[in-house]
Amino acid sequence: MFPNRFGRSAGGGIQAEPDPAPPAGTPTESFFRRHLVWGLVVFCYVYPFPFFHDLKNPNENVRVWESRAIADHHELSIDAVVAEWGPVDDAAYAGDRLVSGKAPGASFLGVPVCIAQREVHRVLGLRPPSQAEVTRALRVCAVAIPMAAFLLFFARWVERVTHSARARDLLLVGLGLGTPMYPYGLLFAGHVHGAALGFVAFALLAEDPSGAGPRLRSALAGACAGFAVVFEYQLAVVLAVLAGWALLRHRRSAAWFLLATLPAVVLLGVYHTVLFGRPWALPYGHLANPVYAANDHARGLLGLAVPSTGPLGDLLFSFRRGLFVFSPFLGLGVWGAIRSLGRGPRAPAIVALVIAAAMFAFQAGMSNWSAGWSVGPRYIVVVAPVLAGAAAYCWPFHPEDTLVAGLGGLVLASVFMCGVSGAVFPHYPDVYSNPVFDLAVPLLRSGHAPYNLGRGLGLQGAWSLAPLALVAALALLWALGTLQPAAGPLRKRLAVLAIATALGASHLGLLSTRFRDGPGETEANAWIESVWEPVP
Repeated sequence: MFPNRFGRSAGGGIQAEPDPAPPAGTPTESFFRRHLVWGLVVFCYVYPFPFFHDLKNPNENVRVWESRAIADHHELSIDAVVAEWGPVDDAAYAGDRLVSGKAPGASFLGVPVCIAQREVHRVLGLRPPSQAEVTRALRVCAVAIPMAAFLLFFARWVERVTHSARARDLLLVGLGLGTPMYPYGLLFAGHVHGAALGFVAFALLAEDPSGAGPRLRSALAGACAGFAVVFEYQLAVVLAVLAGWALLRHRRSAAWFLLATLPAVVLLGVYHTVLFGRPWALPYGHLANPVYAANDHARGLLGLAVPSTGPLGDLLFSFRRGLFVFSPFLGLGVWGAIRSLGRGPRAPAIVALVIAAAMFAFQAGMSNWSAGWSVGPRYIVVVAPVLAGAAAYCWPFHPEDTLVAGLGGLVLASVFMCGVSGAVFPHYPDVYSNPVFDLAVPLLRSGHAPYNLGRGLGLQGAWSLAPLALVAALALLWALGTLQPAAGPLRKRLAVLAIATALGASHLGLLSTRFRDGPGETEANAWIESVWEPVP
């Protein structure tokens, strides 16, 4: 869409400046170089395994229970799994049977994984897989592998927009490790699947409508947007925005977008009819937990009402869950979209801003807008890839070295905030005012680290996460160009690194100075340590 940089001619016109290095994705860029950062980021998704049996995380467990119920008992009811593994929250009643209270996409995706794992254990003569083993298999096969495919798609999309390898790698590190995509990419939930499908639909519609295959692209976009809702109901908001965009911009092929959403619509309709008697009957109207039903879904339409301005500050900027606190580099996405309104891909920029605003408004209108135990605003994870992609629109407007230094600093802070959250304890309770520095960092200091591959190497405590930190640092240094002679003279590369480090450290220093104990934090710390696995 854009050349790598623009310069201004003596007469005031715009002319492309020559690129000192081969553009990203050209035959001169080796396969290893092009995929190195992607491979490092994917490694970070399979290294840690934060699993705490006694935590009984309902957001994940009810999906695990449903996958196993379908695979082993051939039914949607989770009663048989509850009898074996114990009760689970976030369930709903379908008549007198317990079923999942979540959108079914992740559970359906996990069924073949459960079947394959069960058969492997049977053939090898092993005992049936435990809850921990099933959860691990689901996280790797049904979350990490799809995320690897999506991150590759995202990297290719940034290449086409910026024609810059450094933009591709830096935004890949930012999205993959520096947004809520990372902590929720380590759990078996539907947040990252829905976010990935929503962004893919956006990216397909953002292509030039006069290019080759507009009908196929529109159909693929419609299918992705439709199935995003199968993973997360609230992504119906994104589906509506993209459908409107397709009708306005892709008039001739918009019908293909709408038709391609029908399989997902039919699937959800049949699922709801089987369980609750009506295609439009959602699980939220049948919750088994009376407290959730009364507090979270009684107001308005199943808990959704007119958005309030009160939660917006918390969702955007609070140390507890603010998106731009946990992922400050996404602010550059807002700036890139705004700059593009005057000169750039105007329609995609507008749609990116509309999606972000609409999703924030959606969560601000929920009774349960705080989303319980979470890292960042978990109901609207789709905003992360949309704004990370919009950050690519900054490339034509600023010198690359300036962008890399500034964006690199913000990505560094983002990777620390979200990386520590995901790899240590991706379930922050509401009582913490600054959970990264009130909970996660103290846990590491006291030797608490979850299960991870480093323990197989004999590493203990926080040191078992050292290889993960090293791989993340290597990915960031490579993306900044520090380790690449082709990125320029050593003095310039070190200057970029110094600026990025200073900027990232400033953001983290501001947060760490606000370290304080809120009401209930001491009790919460003690309880979390009591359920910790493995014991330090």
